[in-house]
Amino acid sequence: MIARASAPLTGRSDGNFRKSAGSPEIAGRIEGAVGELDRVIRDLRNYIFGLRPGILADRLLDQALRALSEAVTGRSRLATLVDIDAETAAALSARSQDVVQLTREALSNAARHAHARSASITLSRRDGMAVLTIEDDGAGFDPNRDAPGNGLRNMRERAAAMGGELSLTSEAGRGTRVEVRIPFERKERKSRA
Repeated sequence: MIARASAPLTGRSDGNFRKSAGSPEIAGRIEGAVGELDRVIRDLRNYIFGLRPGILADRLLDQALRALSEAVTGRSRLATLVDIDAETAAALSARSQDVVQLTREALSNAARHAHARSASITLSRRDGMAVLTIEDDGAGFDPNRDAPGNGLRNMRERAAAMGGELSLTSEAGRGTRVEVRIPFERKERKSRA
C-alpha cells in the first residue's frame, strides 16, 4: 500500500528511492517518511482492530483481559502479568467494554510511548470498590505536563463514564501506574440544569 502511494512521487514502486530521488539526503528523507507512514498505518490498524468487540465476544471480563494481555504480548513483545479477581470481574460484566478499552489504551501507551518491557494488569476489590491497576516498567513521564495525544484523556473519560476515578503515578525512568477505582453500582451523574 505504501509502495503504491509513494510511486507517483518517485516513479518507483519498490520503496528503493536512491536512484530516482536525485540525492542521498532526499532519498533518506523519503525512506524515513515512508517508514514513519508504515508505523502509523500499523498503529492505526492495531487500534481499529482493538475497537472491534471481538475480544469480548462470548467471553467473561476475566477471559477478555487475559486475551488482551496475550494479544499485546504477541504484537509488541510487552510481557504482561495478569491477576484478576473473578468475583470482581463478574460484578463489572456490564462495563466490560469500558474496562477492556481502558486497559488496552494503558498497555498501548506502555508499549509505544514508554517502551516498557513488562506490565501488569490487576483487577481486585478494595474498600467496597473494584480497582483496576495497570503498571509498567517503561520510561515514565511527568504527569503534571500536558501529554501529546488523547490517550490519557480518553482513559480519564472512560473511567468517569463508569462512575469511577483514574489516578496516575509516573516518574521519568521509573515506569507508570494507572489505577482506576470503579464503584460496583454506577453513580448517577448530576445534570446541569
